[in-house]
Amino acid sequence: HMLDRDALLWKKDPMKRIDLQMVAMIKDAFVHLQAKGFKLHDQVLMSGYSSSGVFANRFALLHPEIVKAYAAGGINGLLMMPFSQCNNEKLNYPLGTDDFQKITGSSFDFESFQKIPQFLYMGEADTNDAVQMDDGHSDKEREVIYKTFGEVMLPDRWFACQLQYKLATHNAQFRTYSGVGHEMNV
Repeated sequence: HMLDRDALLWKKDPMKRIDLQMVAMIKDAFVHLQAKGFKLHDQVLMSGYSSSGVFANRFALLHPEIVKAYAAGGINGLLMMPFSQCNNEKLNYPLGTDDFQKITGSSFDFESFQKIPQFLYMGEADTNDAVQMDDGHSDKEREVIYKTFGEVMLPDRWFACQLQYKLATHNAQFRTYSGVGHEMNV
């Protein structure tokens, strides 16, 4: 549900490369909608909250050529970084792009990724830190996250990730909503 490392490395059908299955579903939907007369762009908008927000962030890095823009919230104060290392730490997928070529079979398309408008947000009172959960991150990933971006989700890790993103790409907007926890406040 978060496109974690285990999901991307899964070798058996029907779950093998679930991200490529999503790409195939998008292309199939385009064909069917165009056949019904809908005028479509060749890229999609993505939006997600919590685990689906993490999914949107990672999917945009994996397939920037088909993502027009995305919004992701409640994302554990952690983003996949569009570079291979930070503070002398290698950032393997899903933390960064160090082993991107090895696990995807293609190189990271930074040029396409930096063109994607991104809206990334957290609630200031959010305490749902999935980095602590074993189903989303390995002990090694957790160690790199804590060392590189901070153990405390808010404000430390969230602001460290924002700083690194702002240094790497100019198309991301960040928002921290005061008085909001891990919830959609609409």
